[in-house]
Amino acid sequence: MFKDYISVLKHTIIYGLGKSSTQIAAFLLLPLYTRVLTPSDYGILSLIGFFTGIVGNIFGLGTSTSVFRFYQIADETKKKNEACYGALLLVSVWSILVLATIYPFKNYLSIILFGKPEYSNYVLIGLFTTAFSSISQILLYLLRAEKKSGLFVVNNFFRMFLRVTLGITFVIILKRSSLGALEASLITSIIFTLYLLIYRISKTKFEFNFQVLIKLLKYGFPLVIHGFGWMVMSASDKYFLNQYSTLEQVGIYSIGYTMGYSIMIITGAFNNAWPQMMFNYSEKEDAGTFYGNSFTYYVAILGIVWVGVTLFSEEIVILLTPEKFREAYRVIPLIMLAYIFHGALSITSSGIYARDKTYNDFLLTPITTIICLILNFIFIPKWGMIGAAWASLFSFIFQCFLYTMIANKYIKINFQWGKLLKLVLLFKMILILSYFVSDFGLWINIIIKLFLFNLAIFSLCSSFFFQEEINLILKKYNFKFLISKR
Repeated sequence: MFKDYISVLKHTIIYGLGKSSTQIAAFLLLPLYTRVLTPSDYGILSLIGFFTGIVGNIFGLGTSTSVFRFYQIADETKKKNEACYGALLLVSVWSILVLATIYPFKNYLSIILFGKPEYSNYVLIGLFTTAFSSISQILLYLLRAEKKSGLFVVNNFFRMFLRVTLGITFVIILKRSSLGALEASLITSIIFTLYLLIYRISKTKFEFNFQVLIKLLKYGFPLVIHGFGWMVMSASDKYFLNQYSTLEQVGIYSIGYTMGYSIMIITGAFNNAWPQMMFNYSEKEDAGTFYGNSFTYYVAILGIVWVGVTLFSEEIVILLTPEKFREAYRVIPLIMLAYIFHGALSITSSGIYARDKTYNDFLLTPITTIICLILNFIFIPKWGMIGAAWASLFSFIFQCFLYTMIANKYIKINFQWGKLLKLVLLFKMILILSYFVSDFGLWINIIIKLFLFNLAIFSLCSSFFFQEEINLILKKYNFKFLISKR
């Protein structure tokens, strides 16, 4: 079993290098964009992202996940090709129909988002970008299903290079402001999608089966509901913040949100690596133990990352952005923790997806979405962007709890409550100590925080937390003389 944990970690690193290219590109562009774009520009980009994120789930129809599932279980090349081209045709034709339906209402959509029709072209560019991205997402999932991790990483770094290069060209050099940032994203999506399509067509034979298409829809459609709910939970806070505050406040909040969301570089990579192992273990007797142990390791690794970012959140904002975005640091820890809970859902909800019980999303997603909207409605008018961050955190915690409770009906996870409690206490102790660090000057504060962070890492690596795992690692590398006798 231990080698399977190593396998998950290995694939997490591999897919982290690839799948996270979008987040890495956004992070690389952040110091440049914040010195050219205004908080209002960031507010515009944030609201466009909110809308296109919701519509993106309609474009995709949950097909990326379903094609991954059916491509893996297909026992012959013909069935694999049918799954591939069935998904591509479905999403391509559907995207054209959706765009044709939405186009006449572009001005109304701009009014709904911004209160004025002047941003209708921004909305259209965002929609076309999302349509192309939905197609390329299927092609990337096929590379994962084929276990071509090297090609997966190379392709995603190619996309990152395009995104950064075009972003610098349109925003920094041509000075096209927020519109230029959207144009850069659109051109990147078009080039990248065409490149992947040419590769796929040159390597595979066209096969189509209507029954396979129906199966893809049946498995994937409930995931549309889940994806829709997730986008509402991850982006509705910006919409509410714009309604009860200003576009500038949305822009500042978006900077902090982007930095907190960067944890998706890790959690997103894990979410890509996890399904294969989840399905491999789903029928085994020790599935609950495997899932429970994986959850403990997830909490340990992501927890230590969260502690490090929380300790230095203010310094990170000072380093990367100008003065006008300085208050963004206050929301980083809350947003990052929210997405750590979201990533944990991949493990704790395994019973639902490993047992093909995706119909649960029809009930669970509306519940979690409504809770999120209620929290936004209560918190944001009172506490502004801090209220938005807390609403996001509580929403994702509730979602994780609810899905875990339902998923346990299908596969009971054996959580390691003792280790989890010790981990939480360690992280809490480090942060409590950090609250006493505030008035000693910038560099002394950094030194003290570095000491606290190293203390957390040292404690985490001690035998107090993971004695058995440390012994296994030492044995694997023949360090038997270092293993303490029991």
